[in-house]
Amino acid sequence: MEALEQQVQELIDKAAIMEVLARYAIAVDSGDTEGFARLFTQDTVWEWPQTGLACTGRKALRDLATAIARHLPGGQHVMSNHVIDVDGSSASAVCELTCFVSRPQKIHTVLQGFYRDRLTKIDGRWYIARRMVEVINPEIITQGEIGELYRDLIRVLTGGNGS
Repeated sequence: MEALEQQVQELIDKAAIMEVLARYAIAVDSGDTEGFARLFTQDTVWEWPQTGLACTGRKALRDLATAIARHLPGGQHVMSNHVIDVDGSSASAVCELTCFVSRPQKIHTVLQGFYRDRLTKIDGRWYIARRMVEVINPEIITQGEIGELYRDLIRVLTGGNGS
């Protein structure tokens, strides 16, 4: 019976992790910066190595979500094909990412790639401890129509002028 209880707990943990990951997309896409930051551990690391962007801690994540809401409105994250491995109070997850930005004249597919996550369970709740963004074609955010959509956001996130 112990093996069955362990399997049930793993399914419960995987469902809870899926919800945390879904809440990530909904919070950032709806501009819920506080809700977004609460999904992460206090010392979390969020990074997009291909662009040099990195955030450490909840305040930095709140600032990231605020910048996205202000400079790239109309975004929607779609995550699919989740693979989650649970090991007690830690877990790893990977999923595919597609991000769209809606404008009156067109809905743009702006990113495709993967989220690679480490999660930790604290006091019975799962939190993202580390998120790495891996985009298939990172150069797309600097070119053409999509580059125009991202221009102000990237300027702000990389320390350029604006807020």
